[in-house]
Amino acid sequence: MVRSSDYQKRPPNDTFGEFSIMVVELLGKLGVGLLLAVWWSVLFPMLSLPVAGAVALGWWQGWPYGAAAGAGVVLGWAVWRMRWPASFERWVTGRMRQRYWRWYRYNRRWRSVMALQGLTAQLDERVLTPPVVSIRVGRIVDVVDVAMLDGQEVETWERHAEKLRHSFRAIGLRVRHSESGRVRLEVIHTDILRKPIPLPRVVVDARTVDLEAVTVGTTQLAQPWQLELLGTHFLCGGATGAGKGSVAWSAIAAVGPLIAEGSVVVWVIDPKGGAEFGFGMGWFDRFAYDNTTGALELLREAARVLLARMARIRGKARKVYPTPEEPMILLIIDEAASLTEYYADKKVKDEIERLLGLILTMGRAAAVVVHGYAQDPSKEVIRLRQLFPVRAALRVREKTQVGMVLGDSARERGGLADLISLKTPGVGYVQITPAADPGDDERSEAEEQRADIERVRAFHVTDDDIRWIINTYRPPRRYHGDQVPGEPVVIDLDEHLYSDNPDRNGKSRNR
Repeated sequence: MVRSSDYQKRPPNDTFGEFSIMVVELLGKLGVGLLLAVWWSVLFPMLSLPVAGAVALGWWQGWPYGAAAGAGVVLGWAVWRMRWPASFERWVTGRMRQRYWRWYRYNRRWRSVMALQGLTAQLDERVLTPPVVSIRVGRIVDVVDVAMLDGQEVETWERHAEKLRHSFRAIGLRVRHSESGRVRLEVIHTDILRKPIPLPRVVVDARTVDLEAVTVGTTQLAQPWQLELLGTHFLCGGATGAGKGSVAWSAIAAVGPLIAEGSVVVWVIDPKGGAEFGFGMGWFDRFAYDNTTGALELLREAARVLLARMARIRGKARKVYPTPEEPMILLIIDEAASLTEYYADKKVKDEIERLLGLILTMGRAAAVVVHGYAQDPSKEVIRLRQLFPVRAALRVREKTQVGMVLGDSARERGGLADLISLKTPGVGYVQITPAADPGDDERSEAEEQRADIERVRAFHVTDDDIRWIINTYRPPRRYHGDQVPGEPVVIDLDEHLYSDNPDRNGKSRNR
């Protein structure tokens, strides 16, 4: 614990003593100022050397010559600044700005912040403060590397992340593990996600589209927000108006050239009557938009396709690579977390749950990719969350819902989705975890705890943008099964769904 030293009152009427103390303090400040001037002269020779030269010329030849030389120096700096601004920023203003912000934001109050946050420790009569290893000041984010005290761990700092954010007057703060014994603080001071980001209407060649890195928005560090489509599944949770539609249509637009080529087909389940995806009703390859058996039949077809593909590649390849003859199926499910609630028949609910489990478990290798969107991520069916390696939480209503999407410790790791403003639809937090084994809850939870969380914003997709997508990327044909050589694979879907349980007639399907 850090304590302020007791204030020691000086004896009254000690005028000489007070004057002596003032002189000593003044001399001390002058000495410190002189040392700082010398140090800054060494740090910025491009400024100090011309000034020193002008002063020397004035001392040698007289002040008019020195004044003229000084004016020439200032003019030279002005020309440098206007003619080569990047060079001037690199060598002068940028370095000065970095020095100033390092001192102002961190160095001048580091000890007090650490003490008030409870991150110091007392050993005998000494107060130990975590030392700063390095500070890199950036336009958007500052990176502060800190050596942790013995007995501290990264989780200790994660628990203080929100308080540290306020202490440093930042808009965001992320805690990262850099190396053994050290922790990295990414302190974000500039919010580039405040304004909507228009969907780029750029038509590219299908060969340039990378299904393992499609751009759907921007991160808070001004980097592209890229989703891996091929080989993974994606879950996005958010309240009404949070921007889930923009995320979905941004992903569709990103693979538009492959849709036009036939290497990607889009299947959609919208159990709310097509409210969200009705624009593409005639454009999607498959579209189930009500709470009848349409969604069930679509899931059955997707399951048959993936089982047939797995049978074909067994012993030959690890996964399917999309082609026009064997396209990737992008299966978009609105209200994925509560899909079964739209059906009253218990048998239908049970089969939908089994089909979803099968597709989420095996679909990644078969190029059957699921993008699920959930308005209320607190529903019980969110237990399928572990089967979605990539997850995003847009604006949610409650703190607990952040954990429902991103994991229990998401807020401590910077996922503050419950604090997102109503005025910033499309802003959210994305987490990427390795694909989980649905039967290994302990490992799945451990992977969640290690996953990084990134603040992002999806492109803002308007109705005109959707019309542009539909008119620009028209599918060449409707998908009627894989057009691959060889004998067609016959799939008994019920055998795969009910092999470990009695069927609806009470007969076991185990063979």
